[in-house]
Amino acid sequence: MGRSRTANTGGIEAFCSDLDVEHTDVRILMLAWRMNAERQGYFTLEEWRRGLKALRADNLSKLKKALPELEKEVLRPQNFQDFYAYSFRYCLTEEKQKSIDIDVACVC
Repeated sequence: MGRSRTANTGGIEAFCSDLDVEHTDVRILMLAWRMNAERQGYFTLEEWRRGLKALRADNLSKLKKALPELEKEVLRPQNFQDFYAYSFRYCLTEEKQKSIDIDVACVC
């Protein structure tokens, strides 16, 4: 997290490597949803703690084991709509932006 208490894109990529998933893997978006992360490519310490607490994961091994459960959670009808709406907002990069490019939509 560093001194700023925020993991940036480099930190997220290193985290993904430790987790054995690509940074473009949809499970990282699911993790961001669970953390309620506000900015794409960054996790604050508060977001990080909130997400890991929700997943009951206090180490990398537990987090790896939690990912399949997180996928199931997202796919539940009552959660999927929230995840979809979150994903759209999360992929917006400018304040007044109302749509996302097709390239981004396919990745997100």
